[in-house]
Amino acid sequence: MSSGFPDWTRAYLLIGSHEGELIPVYVDEDGHLYAALQGEYEGQLRTIALDDQGRISAFIIDSTDAWGQMLSVGNAELAARLGSSIRHDRRGQLIYSNDFSQGWGSVLREVFGTGSSVSLDCANSETGGYSAKLVSGTEPGGCARIYGRVPYLPKTLTGFAVRYMTETDYGYLRFSLVHYDGDVIAYARIKYDLSDKSLWLIQPGGSWLQFAENVEIPVVDGLYHYFKLVIDPINGKYCRLLMNNATYDLSDYSCWVSTEENNPCILFSVYLYGRSGYNDVIYVDNLTITVSEPT
Repeated sequence: MSSGFPDWTRAYLLIGSHEGELIPVYVDEDGHLYAALQGEYEGQLRTIALDDQGRISAFIIDSTDAWGQMLSVGNAELAARLGSSIRHDRRGQLIYSNDFSQGWGSVLREVFGTGSSVSLDCANSETGGYSAKLVSGTEPGGCARIYGRVPYLPKTLTGFAVRYMTETDYGYLRFSLVHYDGDVIAYARIKYDLSDKSLWLIQPGGSWLQFAENVEIPVVDGLYHYFKLVIDPINGKYCRLLMNNATYDLSDYSCWVSTEENNPCILFSVYLYGRSGYNDVIYVDNLTITVSEPT
């Protein structure tokens, strides 16, 4: 029954019964409960173990199919796999996802140059039936950009993932993940230059540093590539970058950090910078933001 008082004015004592005896449930100094999870297997209680990240490892399976045959992968596991919005790297807690199937949502657009545009496209998509079509302008520096803000302030490692398909050659692609905590801004930006197949990151002060070369990301119509950047905004550090099946350890590099009052949020963006004289085209799908990423 409600007492009419706010929750923080009330205290509760949790008591559990064990072998007929009532035992109080204790908490640690932060108020967190400790528990041992056990399950019965062949008449014995087995304790559920955790991996080195403190996560439960488990198989989600159906015992039998419609004909009574034992399954190793059942409908439950299949639904869990197909229901995930994270296409390759399943680490991290998902707090934002957009596959453009419901329109733009909170995603904003910006263009520069003759013929540049950003539009929803139903002819090309990885999932959901739609993608964001970015067309660069023909002038030098002509570009197209999509970006958005997530009003969330995690004190954890943060990831930004995106799928994209390239229809034409282009100048370079730029991916940005910016963390605002109210007082400090941590900028993390990655650039892929198609002309010399190199990867760059932005350093403190705003200068660019090449950290990888001979990176093959082919321009193939119909092939969606995978990008995921993870940063540590609290310590102002890069963590790792995933480009298709390659992983780059960026933990030795610092983000560009500045002090400025702002509204706490995460800002993400994808830029297409085209070649002079061309209207280059890419398609972007499945934007995701994750927190609580492992180191």
